Amino acid sequence: MALCIKNIGRFSVMNKYIEIVEDKDKELVVHRFKNKIRYYKYIGSAFVMGDGVVIVLLAIAYATGKSNAMNIGIFIAVVAALTIPFIMSSFNKVWQLGSDIESNRVQVVAGRIDKMKTEVVRKRKYNIFFLERNEIRIDDDYCEPVSVGDKISISRGISSKVAISAVKITE
Repeated sequence: MALCIKNIGRFSVMNKYIEIVEDKDKELVVHRFKNKIRYYKYIGSAFVMGDGVVIVLLAIAYATGKSNAMNIGIFIAVVAALTIPFIMSSFNKVWQLGSDIESNRVQVVAGRIDKMKTEVVRKRKYNIFFLERNEIRIDDDYCEPVSVGDKISISRGISSKVAISAVKITE
């Protein structure tokens, strides 16, 4: 199964295709996805714990008579409306990463780098590549040294779109 996207004019050619993970690369894929699974489980669990603490505090306020049921009900609805999307997106990403591990397939995106940025988030350095209007973010540890105009091949999860590695293609 392969998908090839070609632009006409001043843009370079970008290819997207699905590749079966070989045994030698399987360890890198599983390691990368398990690290991300651990991260997203932590984020989702933190929101669940925060909701639990808020509910316990509201129960104590109701039991001591500091608040009435209507105010507590409205507050719980607001808290749920603000936190449930974060909880669902975090655990959805965990399920997507698990699916990517079980499928033994990755999506490979190959193209020329139009623009490149580097950012540091919580002591981790990330490279952001722009390939024909697509923004791909990858940890610097999993990326070869590249520059603008180089042709690269980026492996990433099919459903999660988490980048696994970026390799410079020699022409």
